[in-house]
Amino acid sequence: MMGSISAMALADNVMQFKTEAAKTTEQTTLLAYPSFRYPRYLEDWSSFNPEDGNGWLDSIKHVEFNEDGSVWGSFGGSIRLRGENWQNYAWSDAPTAEDTFALFRVLAHADIHFSENFRMFFQAKSALATDRDLPGGKRPIDVDTLALQQAFFDVIIIVLRMMAWASR
Repeated sequence: MMGSISAMALADNVMQFKTEAAKTTEQTTLLAYPSFRYPRYLEDWSSFNPEDGNGWLDSIKHVEFNEDGSVWGSFGGSIRLRGENWQNYAWSDAPTAEDTFALFRVLAHADIHFSENFRMFFQAKSALATDRDLPGGKRPIDVDTLALQQAFFDVIIIVLRMMAWASR
């Protein structure tokens, strides 16, 4: 009887050890990354430490520009590729009513924080298309070689426990 109680206690201890080890491993492998959000200016990388990350682009998500880290920036972007195939464009049977082409879009952004109460956000876009042989050619909506998508600054002013927020 004593041997079975000891074996059960040992089994419980082993199971508890495995559970604790799994929790520790899970905590070390699951870094709390801020969520990617759209629009990108809603992302908050203020508490992220790139040295704790394991991604190859973690170093650009929180870049400190001074020794105390009060001035920092976050950089990012996205690349999109889309293919379109049209047949009988505009309900036409003409040979020019069929085409296949690709659309590319690149977005890049910089979110610079000069203090807790002042930041600037910039986002640029480049949109390109391969040859589009449909009537009308390349549409202006598909091609924008380089454009400033958005730029704004946030100023937070705290007066007597009231907060005012200014932005574009």
